[in-house]
Formats: sequence, structure tokens, C-alpha cells
Amino acid sequence: MIKAVSLKLYLGECSSLKAKRRIIQSLIEKSKKYNVSIAETGELDTWNLSEITFAVVSNSESYNQNIVDKIINLFDNDFRLSIVEIILQ
Repeated sequence: MIKAVSLKLYLGECSSLKAKRRIIQSLIEKSKKYNVSIAETGELDTWNLSEITFAVVSNSESYNQNIVDKIINLFDNDFRLSIVEIILQ
């Protein structure tokens, strides 16, 4: 089973693309410990917006949902950004 999720993010405190990329790359690296495929997929040239998409593959729907919840919490608990929209695919 495959579970894919896109997160649309607002990074209100960022004042440059360099600052945004530092935050996003940090969170992407932290997410990789959950063995997911993850990338910045949208708003690449906008300094205060981002779109992150990640996918989880396993034979258990409950495992997939557990990993999705952990990654969403990782992003949601970061004070430097806000989740604007969660898109489940």
C-alpha cells in the first residue's frame, strides 16, 4: 500500500530563499528517519511558501497512517512554519 501526502506550508519568519531552504532541508532530513521518500515539490522560488510531498510504502495501512501522523506532527511542531493545507493522495 502506498500513502502519499502533500503539505502546503507558510514560513512567516523567512526573509530569503536561503533561510527557507535551510529550514526545509532540516525538516526533510529529520523526516528521512521514518524511511519515507520526501521532497520539496512546489513554491520553490517563493521565500515564505513551500510544498512538501512525501510517500510511505508498506503492506500495512495502519503502519502507513502512523508514519504519516508522525511526519505531520514533526512539521506541525516546528515554530518556524505553519501548515496551511494537508492533501492526502
